[in-house]
Amino acid sequence: MSLEEYRLLTAKKKRAKYGNEKPIYRGIKWHSRLEMRYFKHLEWKYKLKEIRSVARQVPIDLEVGGEKICTYRIDFVVTELSGLKTYIEVKGAETKLWKYKWKHFQILFRKLTASKSSLLLVKEARTKNERFYTREVIARTDKDRKRGKKAK
Repeated sequence: MSLEEYRLLTAKKKRAKYGNEKPIYRGIKWHSRLEMRYFKHLEWKYKLKEIRSVARQVPIDLEVGGEKICTYRIDFVVTELSGLKTYIEVKGAETKLWKYKWKHFQILFRKLTASKSSLLLVKEARTKNERFYTREVIARTDKDRKRGKKAK
């Protein structure tokens, strides 16, 4: 046995930066269990024909003055039966970099999407009775937002 083979055999499994595990479901390596569980939730909605489609890890270029700063990957883009799109970010730990990109993304969201889109932030549930805690960040239309209404 060579020294390199010995090192590979005795090496400890490298732990993730924030201690999260990356589960595998349907052959996809997920960033977190919460993201995987939310995908299962969206799968059920798709099977029940409540939504038309789900796209995951959709890249969106963040630009200022026409110049690309970085690429933000939103976790899910759900197309509803009516054709409306909901952009969904599933988040566990909030890092400084994520907060910066999220704030930037929210500012550019209206320019990037049609006015009939909404932005949803999903977090871990605070109680055992609920599976997810969701907060609509940007309402579907400007009229709904001015009136303080939430989208259905």
